[in-house]
Amino acid sequence: MMGRPTKYNEQTVPTILKYLKEKREAGDIPYIEEAAVEIDISMETVNQWRKKHKDFSEAIKKIETLQKFMLLKGSIEGDYVPSSAIFQLKANHGMVETSRQEVTGRGGQPLFGGVDYIEDDKS
Repeated sequence: MMGRPTKYNEQTVPTILKYLKEKREAGDIPYIEEAAVEIDISMETVNQWRKKHKDFSEAIKKIETLQKFMLLKGSIEGDYVPSSAIFQLKANHGMVETSRQEVTGRGGQPLFGGVDYIEDDKS
């Protein structure tokens, strides 16, 4: 039993790259979902084609890269609502919030390798 013929053809990747170029020139954030609509496929098909077609996978990675760059830049420069940009970066680009902790020992001295750092008392 054969499935439907694939929609993947020689115009698929150029259409994705054209979409990406138009978004970049317009200063709009590109979305994989929007690119999928552009070529009339589902996200399930996008995921299947990413595994099967290296050139398609690279085009999708370019969308992800530009999206991440624009979200980072826009959130820093104030072009986007920070909470929305932060959510997108966490949800779609693996970014996480971190905090730095300094561990100190007796007398407020930093700990190095789990051992108190003690200066020689030469008095």
